[in-house]
Order: sequence, then structure tokens, then C-alpha cells
Amino acid sequence: MLIFNTNIYESGNNPILPVKYSQSWPGTAGVELDPYGLILSTLTSDRQIFYDLTQQSLEKSQKQLEILFPHAARYSNAIVLNSISKRLLEGLVNRNEWFKMNSYHFCYLYDTLSGHIEDYCYSDEYQRRSIIPELEGESIDFNWFLNTYFFHTAFLIDPDRFFNMDNSKKEWLETWSPSLFSVINGLTPSEEETLLTQYPEKPYPSSP
Repeated sequence: MLIFNTNIYESGNNPILPVKYSQSWPGTAGVELDPYGLILSTLTSDRQIFYDLTQQSLEKSQKQLEILFPHAARYSNAIVLNSISKRLLEGLVNRNEWFKMNSYHFCYLYDTLSGHIEDYCYSDEYQRRSIIPELEGESIDFNWFLNTYFFHTAFLIDPDRFFNMDNSKKEWLETWSPSLFSVINGLTPSEEETLLTQYPEKPYPSSP
């Protein structure tokens, strides 16, 4: 099970960190997004994308990566991103263990979820119902999703801005999203950095 700031597997748990600008689902009452289902369908769809990309030369596939995964493509190629994507999918569906992600994983998830939701938003109502069925064609607020489930999106900031941050702020940002410096500076992940880290216990505090 993948550790996001808010539990994607069950409701009723407090988030790990306080959610800034916390608000309930902004859509129609009675119609709510299933975060687990959204991430599962997105990562599952990526299996075909990477199959197609790995049939091409690295040079050609890199150009497509820059369109499909514009931020993740800065630090990796199709082979490495395919490995990250597969490990995320395996971790997502493993209900026996908790896994902590790093900034490489979150950056990739940001790109692929953004693309999936963009496809949804530009589709007609019939197509929308096939992409994210539980929304029944309703619109989706990606910023709400990020604010609720991601710890932060600091992996998107400019390297100079990160460099000028206080060290205490950098350390805080890396608590639940390690390797942030490497992602921001476009460094290729090591084999170890593509792996999920097993977490010893359920990370979410119980509601009072």
C-alpha cells in the first residue's frame, strides 16, 4: 500500500500532515472520487504506454516522454520510468505492506495523473464515464486532489529557489518525500531510488 498524505485505501483516518486549504470534495454531493481507483486505472493504462515506448529507440521514446511525462522526463528515460511505474503499481495493489515513496515516485505520479485527468476533462460525458466511472461525468479539481493526497509538490520548483530555502525547510519537505534535491536538479535516480521503501506500520493517526 502506498503512503500518501491522506489514506487512499479507507476514509476516516486523519492525514499524516495537516492539509493546507483543507476542504471536502468540491463536486456534487453523493458523487465522490475514488483515489485508489483513479491511481490504479492510471498506472494500469501506463503499462501499454511503456510497452509501446520500449519498442522504440531511446531517442524517439524520449521525445514522447517529454510530452507524456514532462517533469519526470527531465531526470530519466523510458527504461527507468517504466521501472518506477511498475513498482508503484505493485506497491499500490499490495495490501499486506505499507510503502513510503520518494520524490521520484511523486513526480512521476504527478505527471501521469495530470495527463489522465486532462484526458478526462477534455472528453465528452460518455467518454468521461468510462475513464472515471464514479464521477458520472462530473468535473474534477486536480488541485483539490493534490492538496488532499500529496504531501507537497515541491519537486516542481526551480532549482535556484530550492537552493535558497532554509535547510530546516528542505529537511521538512524531504521527510515524506526523500530525494527532493535530486529530482529538482534533474539527476538520474539510482537503482535504489527507484525502489519503494517498506514502512513498518500503518502511518495514519486514528481519528479521535
